[in-house]
Amino acid sequence: MTLSWLVLFVLSILLQFGSVVAPSTAFALVSDGGTYSVEVADNTTSASATTSGGALLDYIGDQDLSFGSAGTGTFDSFLRVQASPNERGYNTDGEPEFDTKGGIWTHAILVSEIPVMNIGGVNYWELFADVNDGNNDPQISLNDLEVWFTSDPELVGYDSGTPGTFGGNATKKYDFSGVIKINDVNQGSGRGDLRYQVPTVGMDIPANCSYGSTTCTTYFVLYTQWGLTSSYNSDGGFEEWKVKQYPTPALAIDKGVSLTNGSGYGPSVTTTVGTTVYYRIHVSNTGNVALTGVTLTDSLFDLVAKGCTIPTSLAVGASFDCDYSDTAAVGTRTNTATADSTETAPVSDSASVTVQVIPPPPPPPPTPSPTPTQTVLAETATPTITLPPTDTNGSDQAPSGPGFGLMLALLAIAGIGLLAGYLVPTPGRLRREEVRRR
Repeated sequence: MTLSWLVLFVLSILLQFGSVVAPSTAFALVSDGGTYSVEVADNTTSASATTSGGALLDYIGDQDLSFGSAGTGTFDSFLRVQASPNERGYNTDGEPEFDTKGGIWTHAILVSEIPVMNIGGVNYWELFADVNDGNNDPQISLNDLEVWFTSDPELVGYDSGTPGTFGGNATKKYDFSGVIKINDVNQGSGRGDLRYQVPTVGMDIPANCSYGSTTCTTYFVLYTQWGLTSSYNSDGGFEEWKVKQYPTPALAIDKGVSLTNGSGYGPSVTTTVGTTVYYRIHVSNTGNVALTGVTLTDSLFDLVAKGCTIPTSLAVGASFDCDYSDTAAVGTRTNTATADSTETAPVSDSASVTVQVIPPPPPPPPTPSPTPTQTVLAETATPTITLPPTDTNGSDQAPSGPGFGLMLALLAIAGIGLLAGYLVPTPGRLRREEVRRR
């Protein structure tokens, strides 16, 4: 048995007993399908179904109180299609394609704008369809529903290149292809007749695209097709997909400090003592409901005394700034601003100013004393005695000049020495004198 056959044999045994599990594909496309019915006899009842892929379907009769206000409320319509006997289209800010109707009913929508419902521990995107089939022939079928992600809000070209691929400019996340039968017994438009909840299990959803996030940049594209099933064709009324706008109050705050009035605000500055520093607090309503009871405080300053005007309410998307200044003091000062409202929890942000203490310069080093210098005198030349010149012309005139005087002095000294030696008796001389006398 060769080694390769041995390896295959061992792997087959392990797989048979479950010791090795083949890896699953992470974040795979969620495929769904089948035939389902959510038809009702009249608008006092509702019907539900669950697809093989886990999607939850509800047709909600407008007089059925068991669903409460599920089909009513404030909606954002983002895709409208209209044609007969069938219709299809997708939402975009680009040129509408197929049976898509432009205007305010069709537009790009971010992933973070799709409500997420948690049911039994599973997350679902909640979508509503406003079905408007005629009263004489209210039956209609939903045959295709696809969810795509893209970074292009003006995405176009569903059938460019390979049909149904958007030319590679979007990524499909969910695909239902089948039959969902509907009996549209509700009257009028403007409500959610069909609730379609898409399971998000296994989908690679960007972390910054949770519901209500303000930093999401990924767009949710819904492609849909209606009326392909016999006897369940569309009759020319429009079908409109929308999302329910749930109250999501949100308050945001940003505090900065700068050395320049009106610009350059950041979380901290470093400066010198006595410098004027400028603060700015920016407060905004980032939710979808108006905020009341708005307050703003600071840990170090009385903001009203600093000249700030603080509104007590903020409409959706509204904001205000609080600008003031202070004089930098020694050390690091961090102050925290806190905004609050009746509808939200408090939010805070901080800014700090650091003043560096510059020590005085050290005293100059002492001037060194001058090193005494010794002057070495040159040796005095040995004096020389110059004898008077010999009279060569036979003159009897006595020589004169300083040399002659010196010579006379030396001769006198020598003579005195000889005389002294003669006059002072020495032991030798005394003995000779004594012998002589004898």
